[in-house]
Amino acid sequence: MRIDRHQRQGTWRGTAQKALVAGTMGVLLAGAPAYADEGPIDPALPPPTLLPHEDCGTADSPAWVSTRIPAPAGQTFSLTVPRPTVNGVTYTGVVHLQDLDDPTAQADGEVEGLNVPSQWVYVPLAPVDGHTYVWSAQTYDGADYSPATDSCYVTVDAGRPVVTSVTDPDYPMAGTGGSPRKSDGQSTTFTIESHDVLPAGCGAAGNPGCAVSGVRSFRWSLDTPLGVGGSATSIGPDGEATLTLAPSWGPHTLYVQVLDGAGNIGESSYGFIVPWQLPAPAATTIRVNAPAKSTPTAQLAINGQVAPGSYVAGEVVHVSRTDPAHPKGTALPDAPLSADGHFAFTDVPHTVGSVVYRITFPGDQLQETATASATVHVVPFAAPPSLPRVPALKSPPAR
Repeated sequence: MRIDRHQRQGTWRGTAQKALVAGTMGVLLAGAPAYADEGPIDPALPPPTLLPHEDCGTADSPAWVSTRIPAPAGQTFSLTVPRPTVNGVTYTGVVHLQDLDDPTAQADGEVEGLNVPSQWVYVPLAPVDGHTYVWSAQTYDGADYSPATDSCYVTVDAGRPVVTSVTDPDYPMAGTGGSPRKSDGQSTTFTIESHDVLPAGCGAAGNPGCAVSGVRSFRWSLDTPLGVGGSATSIGPDGEATLTLAPSWGPHTLYVQVLDGAGNIGESSYGFIVPWQLPAPAATTIRVNAPAKSTPTAQLAINGQVAPGSYVAGEVVHVSRTDPAHPKGTALPDAPLSADGHFAFTDVPHTVGSVVYRITFPGDQLQETATASATVHVVPFAAPPSLPRVPALKSPPAR
């Protein structure tokens, strides 16, 4: 739900609209009621009849509602009640609202019945982000109150969710550098990451007065800005979603909205360019840095860079080691490439002699395959120096 929107009979002035379906009978008498959920109670006086709707949750599962925080001056909860009548005479509707996270915050509202299906009841209680409220309705005949309706529970989530990032491995965002890796009409997958926003002063969701509804779904549009409404796609509990498209050549903008459980919207966009076709792969060079000499069982640190170009997550170089004990070579774990082509790995040779490390880049859409190597001479441990001989002492002459 939203505030300050025109809907049905009037203008939103508060956080949520509570739709109470018309009761079966009532009488309208002059005089303002005292407080809802108080006496005197007339058991024969019928309460308004509530039907299930989006703003009436249970204690275990409150409904989520939205508003602007901080609340504008004079903003209060806005509820609707039916026009309960019997024999053509109308009752007054009364609503009681209680902040469960602040026991001192409670208020009542009432409205006299008019010849309309339902009416606004403004309850003078400012909504607080992250707080949960309970409300119920009664009928008032000028002297007595009806029993209260079943309680309805709502939680306020006023924060707009945030689109943390939109990324794509094949089409870099326009203006950030890098080159497209696919061309006209090829399939690509965008990743959307998002999160909901905690109420001010809250360190963690779930603490008293710190409820958040969480990101629930997302919408997208290619090259057309999104408005309000329309179908949405569910999003994972971690706020992450993927979107697979096959865009045509030319410049594009992907528009994204994420929605939380209260209907708040966060949005972002991602501009990119799809080429008609990719250029021929460029020649690749590999630089390898390794120590010239080492000893058996000493750990070696080897690094280098594949150039030119930029690289995406998942790209690697293959590594193998050849030594006198393994002349055909031994495959070592692949070394991942950073975005600018750097790589690093460690190894512990055990064989004396020339140890050759072979680095192979398998190539991608932009770079040709390439191979480079580095040789480390593994030498035996040096023998400890011998101690000088100490001449034997001569026995002293006999006396």
